[in-house]
Amino acid sequence: MFKLLTDEERVKVEGEYSRRRLIMILMTLSLVLLIGIIGLLPSYMMSNVRLDEAKGRVESLSEVRPNRSSDPEAWLNTINKKLRVLSPILDKDKPSLVIDKVIKERVEGITIESLTWLKDKEKIKVIAGGIAKDRKTLIAFRDKVGATGYFTGVVLPFSNLAEDEDINFQMELTPDLARFKEATTTTPR
Repeated sequence: MFKLLTDEERVKVEGEYSRRRLIMILMTLSLVLLIGIIGLLPSYMMSNVRLDEAKGRVESLSEVRPNRSSDPEAWLNTINKKLRVLSPILDKDKPSLVIDKVIKERVEGITIESLTWLKDKEKIKVIAGGIAKDRKTLIAFRDKVGATGYFTGVVLPFSNLAEDEDINFQMELTPDLARFKEATTTTPR
């Protein structure tokens, strides 16, 4: 075989080839490492979020559980006080009766999507929201609810009557609680 390179040039070419091969290997490893970091970054972020959520749950559970050093009887008393707030005996307004009455007075063509019970000290309002087929249906519903005598105020804003069909509405009702209480005492359930 013919030698076209001298020994010096051959050593020089081998050194250059080794250096280029090392550069390519290092660039490939760097690229793989960069892709791995970019690929694992979302997983790392999600695991940190989950860790924070887990710590929050543990903290909230530790607040609910009694401390070993505190008195279990005192802890039970505070929990019982919190549970008494939810007692149905304290609910004298009976929102379910009002809501049932609104639903029973619904006319065909009215879809009730939301009923909101608002209580501010002694003032109570029920906001019925939904979709009416047309204006006539909406006005008929308002008149029917108002004619029951169970509501002292039935307010339907004029803006609800601006459309002809598929009318989104919000009707504000003020229940006459004395009338509802009177009806429940005379009519057994």
